[in-house]
Amino acid sequence: MNLQKKNGKTKDARRKSVRFSLKAQASVWSEQSDFKESLEAVTENISSAGLYFQGSLPQELGSFVRFEVRLPSAFVGGPEGLLRGSGQVVRKQALENERIGFAARIDRYEFRPLAKADPQEDV
Repeated sequence: MNLQKKNGKTKDARRKSVRFSLKAQASVWSEQSDFKESLEAVTENISSAGLYFQGSLPQELGSFVRFEVRLPSAFVGGPEGLLRGSGQVVRKQALENERIGFAARIDRYEFRPLAKADPQEDV
């Protein structure tokens, strides 16, 4: 295992939040598009401090993003939910097939359980 060191501590030792591996559908809006155009992305991991996404729209380091992530019920331990928030891009990397990986620090977020549709309710 190759861990990078900074200030005498390994990268994992400096991490303050536990990361969870999670592949979930996400939508991301960037300040580069005035938050009008969304990017469909997939999360790779998530913590209370940040998220790592893969998508096709490049994000600039330091740019602000808004996001929505649909969290499965198995992950939240209850009804499926929607994580909405905003943050700042702190890392990016080129991936295969013209995809981009980027990490965003979470500045604000809220979680909303998604109510199950009532089967008796008219559509």
